[in-house]
Amino acid sequence: MRKVFFFDIDGTIYRNTLGITEKTIQAFEMLRKNGDYVVLATGRTAPAIEPEFPFLPYDGFIAGNGTHVRFGGKDILNVVMEPVLVERIVQCLREDHREFVLEGDRELYSDITGNNNKILDYGFYKSLLGNGLKPVDVENRRVNKLSVQLGERPFNPNKYQEIITRVKVILHGEVAEIGSRSHSKATGAALLLHHLGIIPENCWAFGDSRNDMELLRYVGHSVAMGDACEEVKKCVSYVTGTVEEEGVYCFLAQSDIWNREC
Repeated sequence: MRKVFFFDIDGTIYRNTLGITEKTIQAFEMLRKNGDYVVLATGRTAPAIEPEFPFLPYDGFIAGNGTHVRFGGKDILNVVMEPVLVERIVQCLREDHREFVLEGDRELYSDITGNNNKILDYGFYKSLLGNGLKPVDVENRRVNKLSVQLGERPFNPNKYQEIITRVKVILHGEVAEIGSRSHSKATGAALLLHHLGIIPENCWAFGDSRNDMELLRYVGHSVAMGDACEEVKKCVSYVTGTVEEEGVYCFLAQSDIWNREC
């Protein structure tokens, strides 16, 4: 029976100082050669996936933390946030003097123009996307989720009382993600597996962050990266090495998922 292998991107198969390694690409090719599916499961939205990794062999993605599911080039789900809610979130973030990115299925929106930022390398994405990177205050925005720069100033929910019950906030150290309360990587995976007729017990997921935890618990086989936080490691079946240690490739090889030695 075919299996689906779900992979987070940042901190799992990719590091901005390293990129995606050749061995990771080989691992994806081997999985697909075996007849299994490779699906990216990420907080990123489509503009930060397909244009940035055109060389990566995969079958589909769960983007925007479960709000956008695409398989075989066709959308199965694409849920954008209510424009009125997005505008109120933007107002709250500006009142709190936060830098942020609105992430949509077609475009990114931000007023950040520097390159030394945890949530957006402006020069890189402007070169990559061109007009696909726009200022925040444009008309007809389509937003799946937001990323917010926290820095050394912690996120204070009391400043967001009006919206906090309407969104999900996931904290990642110096960055926060704000998005739909009813969607996650796990809900996206469930929808995709129903579409494919595959049960979660036959699937694998690899991740390193809090936004991976629901998916890691949902599938039959879960793997955390070596530098994942302890909260993530406690909810998985296995722990592998880091991106730099070729954690994904080595785990797959040593587990005899395909006949290849590490």
